[in-house]
Amino acid sequence: MTYKEALDFLYSLELFGVKLGLNNITRFLNRLGNPQKSFKGIHVAGTNGKGSVASMFESVLHEAGYKVGKFTSPHLYNFRERFHIDKQKVDETFVAEFIEEHQEYIRDSRTTFFETCTALAFELFRRNKVEYAVVEVGLGGRLDATSLIEPELTVITKIAKDHTKTLGDSIAKIAFEKCGIIKQGVPLVTSVADPEALQVIREVSESKKAPLYCLLPASMVEVMSLTVEKMRFNFSENSVPPKNYVGNLVGTHQAENYGLALLGLKVLSQRGLRIPEDAYQSGIANVFWPARLQFVPGKPNLLLDCAHNPDGVRALVKNVEAIYPGRKFVLILGMLRRPDFPEIFEEIKKISNKVILTIPDHERAPEPEVLAREAIESRLNFKLIPNVIDAYKFARELVSDNEILLVTGSHFTLGEIMKFENIPT
Repeated sequence: MTYKEALDFLYSLELFGVKLGLNNITRFLNRLGNPQKSFKGIHVAGTNGKGSVASMFESVLHEAGYKVGKFTSPHLYNFRERFHIDKQKVDETFVAEFIEEHQEYIRDSRTTFFETCTALAFELFRRNKVEYAVVEVGLGGRLDATSLIEPELTVITKIAKDHTKTLGDSIAKIAFEKCGIIKQGVPLVTSVADPEALQVIREVSESKKAPLYCLLPASMVEVMSLTVEKMRFNFSENSVPPKNYVGNLVGTHQAENYGLALLGLKVLSQRGLRIPEDAYQSGIANVFWPARLQFVPGKPNLLLDCAHNPDGVRALVKNVEAIYPGRKFVLILGMLRRPDFPEIFEEIKKISNKVILTIPDHERAPEPEVLAREAIESRLNFKLIPNVIDAYKFARELVSDNEILLVTGSHFTLGEIMKFENIPT
């Protein structure tokens, strides 16, 4: 089987949809000999920031000399982005061989795309004798396929209303689903500040005797300077004098994400993990996680950010105003179907009056007529160009010398444009 044939088979599994539940993945992992028991896990859930935080853990652990795996989703344009060994993408050969060996079972058992990816990741980690694997939840937590790992640490990033049809229509219900990753006696670190969500987290942590550590951004993380490509910040905990770090993921939201990862690593170090200070410094400095306020110089200059829900867009707008005061933007926005487009449109009006709406190539993409109607009702100054690359080409011609082309929305929109421009992922 070739790599392309393996991908074709994998994408055909999307016909089975997303099925929250653990029966399929339990059977598949049993068949593989339970590879999830072969490594120490760091399990990351939350609404926004999961991938950034996972990449921060990965980078510091790698710099400290550990054999590290990482599993994230979705990818931008290269399927191999999802699976890392020591910060390198999985080999095509491994993917092809794994699918060839198990395709009959996967098809007959109606195992889903994400369940198959999860099993592939865990087997990859075992084959490579990974010491620590950083695993990002796919959706929710309680019934997510990744929840069968046996973590050393669980992490919950910020929680907001997203995927409400699946996870619930309130912050408390969504928090309860995320809390499904909390394990008996396993420490949890969180940056959740919403009182309703935090109360749920406290109750579940107490019931499972899981030590809870909360990041308090106001007292633990302080941004010292912020530029297009670098951010300097201080981190302190337990009244210890603050340490200064420089990171290449920028924005106040990323400062919180850095703080959360550092807090988690400090908790693990109290339990025997050894990380020298220079590994913290170099790990923070060398995090790679594309399309997160990523500046790409050129003609025109590009700014890429996967803000795919209202909370993400609010963070984008806040940081764009801080990093680029007075600059003007031509903005491309392409998102999947959502109930809260008006909320998103109100935010982007703050930074651009030249908005190009586009439609990502995905089954959950919005109908152009519906998107246009909501934009008109929101009094957004926009042009709708459904094809993403056509929208990008049009926007490039629209950008003047003193403007930046900002691309935001779904991973699928960003991925199409990054692939077109051959921007590394």
